[in-house]
Amino acid sequence: ELAHIKPGEKVHVLNYDNGERFETYVIPEKPNSRKFILYGPASLKGKKGQKLCILSYAFTVQQEAELFKPRIVILDTKNRVKTVKS
Repeated sequence: ELAHIKPGEKVHVLNYDNGERFETYVIPEKPNSRKFILYGPASLKGKKGQKLCILSYAFTVQQEAELFKPRIVILDTKNRVKTVKS
């Protein structure tokens, strides 16, 4: 929610620990669970405890793109919010 990523939205996932990079979609977990789970074929791309970067994209017209500010949510090792930048 803090990153404004919606259920069902397509995302890219980068695994810093093994170099994997793949596309998947968001399946919400229970609120405040602090869980990021890779389901199905994506589960072969990472293991519990590995560091991930989740990217979402938006298509805009040029005028909106010039005003766009990315929203970055950084979590600690227990998936608690450390920093929110926008």
